[in-house]
Order: sequence, then structure tokens, then C-alpha cells
Amino acid sequence: MAWACGLLVLWNLDHLAGHLSALPISTLDFLGLEGHLNQRLVMSGPSHWIYYFTSLDHFILLPACYFFYRGLKALAREAETGRP
Repeated sequence: MAWACGLLVLWNLDHLAGHLSALPISTLDFLGLEGHLNQRLVMSGPSHWIYYFTSLDHFILLPACYFFYRGLKALAREAETGRP
């Protein structure tokens, strides 16, 4: 559970950094039609790169969910047997 909590904190900080880095990005920084899947971000500054890398937050969230599941499973087993 400690690993899950640590990764969830890291994920939240990553998510916050992603939202803050998206503030200076305008719709003019994107190529393609708005709302289409083929829309691309022009990588022209540090905030664009931070936005891009923080959008890959599933690399932190998926292991956090796995560790949370394992922690809950261990707690359920402990409650069932009455010992750690």
C-alpha cells in the first residue's frame, strides 16, 4: 500500500505539472483540425515538452493501481486469517 500511495502522490504532482504547463499553450500551437485524432502539437518550447511528457501519466497510474490492488488483497487476506 505504501508503494501505491507514493505512486499516487507522484501521479498527482505529474498531473498538476501537466495542467500548469498547458496554460501557455494556445490552439495555434496545434496542427490539424480541432478535435480530430490527427491533431499534432508543435514542439517549440519547454512548456510543450513538459505538457507532452506529463500527458504520459498512465506509466505512473497503472503501477499505482496494481500496487493498490495487491495491498487490498493482502489486507483482505489478513482480515480473513486474523494474522499478517
